[in-house]
Amino acid sequence: MLADTAFEAVMRGCAEARPGRSDTWINDEILELYATLHRMGRAHSVEAWQGGELAGGLYGVALGGGAEIALACDIRLAVPHAQFAHTEINWGMIPAAGAHQRLRNVVGLGMAKEIMFTGRKLEAEEAGRLGIYNHIYAPDQLMPEAMTMASTIAGHSPLAVRQSKKVYDTGAYSEEDFEFEYQASIECYTDGEAMTGAKRFKK
Repeated sequence: MLADTAFEAVMRGCAEARPGRSDTWINDEILELYATLHRMGRAHSVEAWQGGELAGGLYGVALGGGAEIALACDIRLAVPHAQFAHTEINWGMIPAAGAHQRLRNVVGLGMAKEIMFTGRKLEAEEAGRLGIYNHIYAPDQLMPEAMTMASTIAGHSPLAVRQSKKVYDTGAYSEEDFEFEYQASIECYTDGEAMTGAKRFKK
């Protein structure tokens, strides 16, 4: 596993036709925009290599849905130029997959509301101070440090690790809260102005 060594190749691989999918939203304009973000240090890729060949990967920015996925992780590592944000409010919507519950548990209710209500971007230093990122490493140290931590955890009793995770997670979230958040997000589309900003941008 490596990071940021073949960003454009990962994007092009994700854009390739698949059985049952002849088209993709990843066009040349999107490729260039994301490549620019990557050069600015705002977009990243994680790659799986096998026999010196790129076998798979993922790419993106930790904003909106990407931030929601990050919050669902047990441990989050970042590089100094990483950003974290929930920008959905700028488009008239809110996260729909548990970000409100998870962010509140990480940073506290008041700060979670500030992040969600303003849609502002947090630089890595602030996100780390708030506990969103566990550690911040130089780009060339990120994957080695991540693998070292993963190896340490994997070296412990699998049952003990699972039980510890179960103790932490039990009671921290509820299906009722997740469902309430999802239904609240739907109302942004049915009764509000969700995506009007995106539609104006498209025009």
